[in-house]
Amino acid sequence: NLFMSSYMELAKRISMNFQSKTALILALGLPSIALAQNNVLTLEDFLNQVELKNEAFVGAQLAEKGAKGRVKEGGLIFSPTLFTSLQAVDDKRPTVNVASQGDETRLKLFEFGLSQVTPIGLGAKLSYNLSDTTIKHSNPSYLPMPAYTDSAVKLELNQPLWQNFFGRQFRSMREASEASAKATSLSKSYEAQMALYDAELKYWRLAATRESISILKQNVEQTQNVLEFNKTKVRRNLTDATDVYQSEAMLKARLLDLQSALDDEKELVRLFNAARGEDSEVLDREVKLLSFDELLEKLKHVESRKNVARNDIRAAAEGLRATKASNRVSEDKTRPDLSLFAVGSLTNRDKYTKDAYSGMDQEHPYGAVGIKLSLPLDFGARSSVRRGYVNESLGAEMAYRKKLLDQETEWENITKKIELMSNRLILARDLKDAQYKKLVNERQRQRNGKSSTFQVFQFELEYLSSQLSLVQLQSSALALMAQSKIYQDIE
Repeated sequence: NLFMSSYMELAKRISMNFQSKTALILALGLPSIALAQNNVLTLEDFLNQVELKNEAFVGAQLAEKGAKGRVKEGGLIFSPTLFTSLQAVDDKRPTVNVASQGDETRLKLFEFGLSQVTPIGLGAKLSYNLSDTTIKHSNPSYLPMPAYTDSAVKLELNQPLWQNFFGRQFRSMREASEASAKATSLSKSYEAQMALYDAELKYWRLAATRESISILKQNVEQTQNVLEFNKTKVRRNLTDATDVYQSEAMLKARLLDLQSALDDEKELVRLFNAARGEDSEVLDREVKLLSFDELLEKLKHVESRKNVARNDIRAAAEGLRATKASNRVSEDKTRPDLSLFAVGSLTNRDKYTKDAYSGMDQEHPYGAVGIKLSLPLDFGARSSVRRGYVNESLGAEMAYRKKLLDQETEWENITKKIELMSNRLILARDLKDAQYKKLVNERQRQRNGKSSTFQVFQFELEYLSSQLSLVQLQSSALALMAQSKIYQDIE
C-alpha cells in the first residue's frame, strides 16, 4: 500500500508538471504563431493598400465616377428651360410723326417663360411679356401719346420636317452624349483594372523571387555542409583535395546565384512599395505564393468561364455608338431645313401698368402660322460630306470588330495556356519529387563511398533546377490568373 501510495503521488506530480509545461509552451507558442500569421501580407491586403494609395488607380476611379455622372447629360436636351430677361431702352431715333411719337421713347421690357424640345423634334415656347412705354418731347407745346403698358402671353411652336425630321437630330445628340460618357467611364474602369493587374504581377514576382531565395539559401547551406564533409575527409586522408576544390567552386557559384536573386529582390521591393504609394526599399512582411493545390483549383475556375469581355472593348463599343450618333447629327445638318411654325398670343394694353397685366384682352388675339425653308446650294459639297460621314462610321465599325476579334483570340489563348499550365505544373511537381528522391539516394551512396562529389553536385543542380522551374511555373500561372481578372463575366 505504501508503495502504491508513493507511486500515485509521483504520477500526480509528473502529470501536473507536464500540464504546466504544456501550458507554458502553448502560452509562448501561440503568440509566435499569431505573430507569424500577422507578418504575412496577403494579396487582398496589398491590393486594398493599392486601391487607397496608388494615384493611378485612385485617379482612374475618380474619372470613372465623374464620367458616370455625365451619362444623363444628353437628357438635358429635352429638359424644360426657364428663361427671363429685363431691359431698359432709351430710343432717341427720329420718328415719323414727332407731334404724336415725340423725339424720345423710353421702354422697360420684361419677359420670362418656359421652353422645351421633345424627342419628336417639336419645340415649344410659352412666355409672358410686359413692356412699359413712355414717349417724351423736348418741345413743351407738343403733347405726345400718353404712357402705356403692353402685356402678352405667347405660345410659339416649331416642328422640323426635313432636317432634324421628327427629332432625329435631337435623339442622336442624346445618344452620342450618353455613349461618350459611358465609353469614358468604361475606359477609366479598365485603367483602374490595369493598375490592379500591374500591382498583382509585382506581388507574385516578389513572392516567387523570395521563394527562389529560400531555395537557394537551402542549397548554399547544403553545399556548405558537403564542403565541410570533404574537408574532414581530406584531413583524415580519406580522399584527395579535388573534392574540396570542387565543393568550394560549387559554393561560390551558388552564392553568386543567391546574390543575384537578392539584388532582384531589392528592385522588386522598391516597385512593390511604389505600387502602394510608398517610397521605400524595405519590406519586413512576408509575401507568399499560393499553395500548389489551391493554385490548381483556381486555375480550374478560370477555365470554366465562357462569356467574358474587357472593359476597354466595352468602351470601344460605346465609342462606336457615340461616333455613329455624332455622324448622324453632322450628316443631318447637311439636309435642307424645312420647318412648320405657329405663334399665338393674348394681349392687353392699358395706360396703367397694374391694369395691363391683370387681365388679357381675348377680343384682340394674335396668331400666325407659316413654313420656312433653308437650302444649301452647294449640292456637290453636301453629297461629299454625307458620304464622308457614312464612310467614317463604317470604318469605325470595322475597327471595333477587329478589336472584338482580338479580344476573343486573346481570351482563348489565356484559357488554353491555363489548361496547358495546369498539366505542366503537375509534371513539374512530379519531376521535383523524383529529383529529390534521386538526390537523397545519391547522398547516401556518397556517404557509403559508392559515389563521387561531382555526381552529388550534378544531382544537386538538377534538383535545384526542378525547384526553381516549379516556382517559375507557379509565378507564370498566377500572372495568367491576374490577367484573366481583366475579363469580366457577361450576364
